[in-house]
Amino acid sequence: MERQVARQIVEFKCKTMEEELKKLGLKVNHHERNIKFLKSELNAVEEACVDLGTEGSSLPARSKMPLMKDILGFVATLGKVNDDNLSRILSEYLGMDNMLALVCKTYDSVKGLEKYDKNGFIDKSSGLHGLAHTIGKVLDGRFTVFCLENLR
Repeated sequence: MERQVARQIVEFKCKTMEEELKKLGLKVNHHERNIKFLKSELNAVEEACVDLGTEGSSLPARSKMPLMKDILGFVATLGKVNDDNLSRILSEYLGMDNMLALVCKTYDSVKGLEKYDKNGFIDKSSGLHGLAHTIGKVLDGRFTVFCLENLR
């Protein structure tokens, strides 16, 4: 009788552990898909940065310098860590919007990213919108920018 009860307890615990293991496997699978997605997004952002750099070089130096001089880059390219696990944790913590955010040194460079016309609409021919237009891209919607000025 005791052996039968002990066997049932062991079987129950094994089932419970198997279910927990399946749940953990699903979580790991979910995180692996997120990592794969974030790596593909990071590659796309890096390619866009390269495109902006090479295409932007054809612009007259005077027109691009005020915009570009104080832009450090994207969080995703600035916040790399040598450890894949730490990198994954950092990207999960920051989230997609913050990983794709621009980092600027000064408030003036942030202001230079978007210009507005007399009616308050975004001037698509200047700032970051104008730069994107020169390479055949269109910026639509919001984008996040971090400014490092006055940080201690």
